[in-house]
Amino acid sequence: QELEGDPSAAGYGFFSAPLLEAAGKLGVRPPVRVGRLLYDRETREPINWVDDSKGNIKLWCDLIGGRPPHDSYAAGCDVSAGYGNSPSVIAVGSMTLGCKVAEFVDAHRKPGPFAADMIAVAKWFHQAKLIWECKGPGGNYITKLIMVEWAYSHVYLRRDNEGTICEKPTAHAGFNPDRDSKKMLLEIFREGLGTG
Repeated sequence: QELEGDPSAAGYGFFSAPLLEAAGKLGVRPPVRVGRLLYDRETREPINWVDDSKGNIKLWCDLIGGRPPHDSYAAGCDVSAGYGNSPSVIAVGSMTLGCKVAEFVDAHRKPGPFAADMIAVAKWFHQAKLIWECKGPGGNYITKLIMVEWAYSHVYLRRDNEGTICEKPTAHAGFNPDRDSKKMLLEIFREGLGTG
């Protein structure tokens, strides 16, 4: 109903019950490490990793010289208002291995400080490409901080007609969760669940 805007489809599951059951059996690897990333608050340059069982970052990769291995990374970010109701999240994936390597979760980070976290984590992951939901809490503020004030330029830029042969780059940063983009994202996710 929400995805298609079709009330008559409210009983149809976008993810079938057998698919969800199979996905639930895939299992989740425990993180290799849990801790915190210390960084300079003014420059957002990473300083040091600290192991901490109550830390806000989980890693599914080893560290080499205090940093993740050299690779091409992307960091998808979901920004919350920071009031403790839902967390702000950074999910980092290896673009060459096609797997998640880190997750930052904190329900009490306001959008400004969380934007600094985003950049520090991205820099630590060898200039990971950042993507955030541009319509979420503080979306425009985050975009201004990251791209204008702090000049971090390795970001996802939306494309017109995305997913078609007519797609064209734009100058707009972040993921725009409109009807078409959410449908495309969920279809890709459903396919991934189906192949394990």
